[in-house]
Amino acid sequence: MSYVKKQELKKQFKVEMFKGIQIIDNESYDLIDSRKFFPNLQDAVKYTESIKSRLENDWVIRFFKKTEEIWELVEIIGRDKE
Repeated sequence: MSYVKKQELKKQFKVEMFKGIQIIDNESYDLIDSRKFFPNLQDAVKYTESIKSRLENDWVIRFFKKTEEIWELVEIIGRDKE
């Protein structure tokens, strides 16, 4: 059985909400508004669903899953322009 740090168990899923891009020295960076971590998929999905309905047109949600030491992008959720 392998040992896993308790703090790592709490950060298996990540949900980020961001708006736009900032350019610094020819590098682009996301303007992160919020970033939350969750221990399981159900909690992460529940949070994502709760904020989706409140998004304005130019906000985007990114949903990540941690695979070993790498955050893997699972889904990008954006509000369609009306």
